[in-house]
Order: sequence, then C-alpha cells, then structure tokens
Amino acid sequence: MISKGLPDEWPPEVVEVAAQLQQGDLISEPPLVYAASLAYPIWALTRLEAEDGVDSDPVHLSLDRDDVPEWGIVVSQTCDVTEEEHEPVQPWVEVCPVYERDAVENAPEYLYPLNRMPAAEGRMWVADLRLTVSLEKGLLVGRQRRDPFDGAEEARIEFGVKLGERRARPALSAGVHVVITETLKKRRGNNKPFAKEARTRVYKLMLQVEQGSRLDPRSVRLHVICQPSDECTEERLREWFDKWWEKASEAGKDKGIELLPTVFHDRESMDIEVYDRLIPIENPM
Repeated sequence: MISKGLPDEWPPEVVEVAAQLQQGDLISEPPLVYAASLAYPIWALTRLEAEDGVDSDPVHLSLDRDDVPEWGIVVSQTCDVTEEEHEPVQPWVEVCPVYERDAVENAPEYLYPLNRMPAAEGRMWVADLRLTVSLEKGLLVGRQRRDPFDGAEEARIEFGVKLGERRARPALSAGVHVVITETLKKRRGNNKPFAKEARTRVYKLMLQVEQGSRLDPRSVRLHVICQPSDECTEERLREWFDKWWEKASEAGKDKGIELLPTVFHDRESMDIEVYDRLIPIENPM
C-alpha cells in the first residue's frame, strides 16, 4: 500500500536535506499531531476539544504553532533517513519532542537527558520518548538543525542504544517491577551519597528467571554487570546490594516471588552465553 504511493522521483530539496540528517539530530519546531477519541478524552487538548461537543470520532489533533516544542529529535534509524544506497522508499521520519524542564537527579526512563545542550540554571533539556510523530520528509526542508551531542559520537551511540532497548524491552510481570525496580529506588533514596557512586560502578542490571516464566515468575535473580577493573570486588558495592536484597526478598514473598542471591560480573570478562540468557532491565539507581 505505501510503496504504491511513492513517486518515481523525489523533490531534490528533500533528498538533499535528508542526506544531511542522522538519528539523534534535532529539527526545529516539529508539528505534533495525534489521533484521539473525543468520547474518551485523556490528554488536555483532547479534553478541550471534547468540551466543544464535536461528534466526529476519531479525530486528529495538532498543537498550535505557539505550543509546539522548540526542537524535535530524530529517532528513525540513520539508514532510513538518508537512504544513500538505493532508491528512497522511506517517505517519513520519526520524531520525538525535545524541551527544557526543571532539572531532576533521576529523570523517568521515558525522558532522555540531553546533557550536552546548555540549559538555564536549574533546568535541563530532555527528549520525551512517550510521543513519536511521523513527519513526511518534505517537512524537513527549511528547518533549522542542531547536534544535541556536540559532536560526541559516543553520546549519540548511547542514545541509539537507549532507543533500541526501549523498543526491545521484554514483557515482565508487574510483581517483578515491584520486587526489583521499586525496592532499588527505595534503597537509592535511603543512601543517596553512595547510590550515586554505585551507579557509576554498575554497567548494567539484568534479570534471570530461574523458575516460572517472565509473566509468571516463581524465582528470579539479579545480575549486576560492573564496569571493568575491580569494581565487582569492591566491598561497599556488594554491601549496598546485600542490604537491598534483604528488603527486596521480603517484598518478593508478598508477591510470591523468591529473590535469589545477587550475582556479580565484570563487563570485560563476563561469559557471553550467560549474558545472552539474561533479561535487560531498567537501572533505577
């Protein structure tokens, strides 16, 4: 269906501007549109439209130009944006809103901090990954562009990894979220000074379901993958997780989930077969 609507030749201005973009670039003032039901309104704009008593349903709503964010971040894969090696077949790019907000130490996982963008004191720039808008590439022509990573390739790669993990996030029972994520957040709040240090030592948190399934786990185990060197043998780090495990085990009993003792790995020497069997989870530390 989509391919039948493509032209044989694209406007050269569109081809030129798309060739200059890549995943993670910002474009100015992206239109924000979405479909909604006025019979069951949720977001503020939808509720406002519903008050006018419009009967058509569903409706397509868009923010006024004065309300759109200053920037939008491209989340499509770079190869789908530039399409350098073949005839173009991707007429749209996916964009998420970017805006400045009050700074927080640990932003929600759906807000990606763009720390290399200068912000006002006490403020920070974030990419809000909750809303993705499809823009036909012709809308890119004439818009300002900006690199939010200030030329740092590693930071851009980290953003791409975040996008991939968010889409590939496995389904897990709500009980696991309570037993693992919520208790880690409480542990962080009870020991903030070392929690910040521990976060720098931890490369990734992963989960193993020993008995049961992801949606109905009976026993699970947290695997802590540490940064290289001797971080995993650092006594304070293990003590931090041991105290977390004591509290989390009690929470697990309430949910019918046995939390097995934590296992630690060095990122550089971890068995890759073990890694492939584990489930990546959010690091709320």
